[in-house]
Amino acid sequence: MRTRTLLLLLFSITATTSLTGCLERRIRITSTPPGAIVHLNDVEVGRTPVEVDFTWFGDYDVRLFKEGFDPLWTHRVAKAPLQEQPGIDIFAELIPHRFITQLDWHFDLEPENTDPDALIARAQELRSELTGATAQANTAEESDPSADMLPIESAPIESTPPDVDDFIAPPSPGQPREEMLPPLNDPNG
Repeated sequence: MRTRTLLLLLFSITATTSLTGCLERRIRITSTPPGAIVHLNDVEVGRTPVEVDFTWFGDYDVRLFKEGFDPLWTHRVAKAPLQEQPGIDIFAELIPHRFITQLDWHFDLEPENTDPDALIARAQELRSELTGATAQANTAEESDPSADMLPIESAPIESTPPDVDDFIAPPSPGQPREEMLPPLNDPNG
């Protein structure tokens, strides 16, 4: 009788653990063009297209880098589906079903702009945004490039080194200055 109870208990534990559900979470990241290096929350996860498992729902910092394209720094929110909501997720684990939450994020990378005139125009636009000034459309012929440069403040250069006495504390009353200096190690003597 005792063996029968033990076998029944062992069978019920095995059946219960094998029939429980499973919650899987994945993020699939793709880009146009493919092959961009992907960082999620400052951790490199691979090159697009890439699929990674994740643990937490919420905000993710996403960075994509590819040679010849502007780097992309953005963020995405991983929202929990109904079966992953607090409280409901306990019952979802008990159901003998495999729940897979897959998030698909796609990013389009812009080609790197190597045109120097466009770069200068963008820099002037950013400068006007930072200073609050209105943007002025100047062509290269009308503006003097040296007029936009800020003057460089230069400090006078001292030609003599500072005096050693400037770095030595003054002697205490009644103590000669020579006693304050550390002894020199003279190899000759």
